[in-house]
Amino acid sequence: MASVEEKELVKQAPENESSGQGQENGPSLISKVGKIFLIIVALVLQGWLAYTVVGKNYKSIYKMVKGSPQNDPGVFYEIKDIVVNPADTKGERYLLVSLGIELNEKQHLDIMKKHNPIIRDRIISTLARESMNDLSSIQGRHKLKVDLLNTINDIVKKKMVRNLFFTEYVMQ
Repeated sequence: MASVEEKELVKQAPENESSGQGQENGPSLISKVGKIFLIIVALVLQGWLAYTVVGKNYKSIYKMVKGSPQNDPGVFYEIKDIVVNPADTKGERYLLVSLGIELNEKQHLDIMKKHNPIIRDRIISTLARESMNDLSSIQGRHKLKVDLLNTINDIVKKKMVRNLFFTEYVMQ
């Protein structure tokens, strides 16, 4: 008898396993395909939305990120005749600098005029910290331009300076 019962149990076990596996593969395959489909639909919708928003608001987004477009000439504010003794020269050498500062908008001129004494002081401090080697190299002058531009933007607490030009640069 025991052998007959064992045979019946063995016959039932494979049937239960095969029917259980069939049920597991069906819903899991459908749910995987459904999830992938939803992800693809969501990505397509996000791409379309981003394209639409950027397409309609490109100029305002560009202006917010970079200032005004580069093809528009900016407004210029000039700071003339700044004279400093560079670092480690013991007063034997000097640097004479005049700057042309390109602003994004015309109303920024008033802000620059209001902050002029502070801006001049920071420019003098920045120039006086530089060594003659830094001031005479092209890379040093480029780094100095970037430092001065960031310093001015920090003073006025806005990103209103688009570019900075040395209109006079004399070392003696």
